[in-house]
Amino acid sequence: MNPKLTEIVYLLDCSQAMRPHTARALLGFNRFLREQRESADPTRVSLVLFNEQARLHLNRVPTGQTPPLALRHYRPHGRCALHDTLNLTINSLERKLSSLSGKEQPAHVLIALCSTGEDTASRRITLPAIQQKVYHQRTQRNWDFLLLAPDRTSLLTANRLGIDHDSALTLGEPRPTQSRRRNSISPERHFPPRPFPHHFDRNQS
Repeated sequence: MNPKLTEIVYLLDCSQAMRPHTARALLGFNRFLREQRESADPTRVSLVLFNEQARLHLNRVPTGQTPPLALRHYRPHGRCALHDTLNLTINSLERKLSSLSGKEQPAHVLIALCSTGEDTASRRITLPAIQQKVYHQRTQRNWDFLLLAPDRTSLLTANRLGIDHDSALTLGEPRPTQSRRRNSISPERHFPPRPFPHHFDRNQS
């Protein structure tokens, strides 16, 4: 395991419910990237845009080479398959990490989620089942989960998904300091992503 390596996967809801929050969602992701670039440790980021389908927009790109997200890439529409996307992400990431050699294994794994939490299209996994998966990854694999919600109401998503309350923030809210519980990394820390094979639709909007 590489103690300095971080793997981050950022899930960005691009369903119709996010349309009123388009500007904040773009600013939030780009700010997140800037914060990760401040780390001297290696960090890779994957970006998944999702509504009814999940589309891999960035695939394990080092933070220093990660381009900002532009409006032409983010056009909210359609319904939201939040639970299915989170399930797909966890499964894909697990498979990818298990295939890496020891020195390529990241010591830190973060799944960051920006969404209103209004799941209207998931068909493959139930809410209790995804809660169980999140809990397992947090407690058994020491993964971190971060919720960035567009407004205070959406923070209820954290409780429903099993994400720790201290790891749920509204977009634009000041980032917490490093004094967090064992299982949550401060958003100011570097987190990266690496894994996403062929399970995503790579068509760009």
